[in-house]
Amino acid sequence: MQRAINQKDELIQINEANVQHPYYCPSCGAICIIKQGDKKRHHFAHKQNTSC
Repeated sequence: MQRAINQKDELIQINEANVQHPYYCPSCGAICIIKQGDKKRHHFAHKQNTSC
């Protein structure tokens, strides 16, 4: 996903994300992590397996 919710309940784009802050899925509210590797497009991913 390209957007996630921060602690202030704001929708944040992946290019604005800071690895020091927690983010949450806008659909299910689960904790998300930032994926910023060299091979794939940067994105947020669920930290744990979810049915979202």
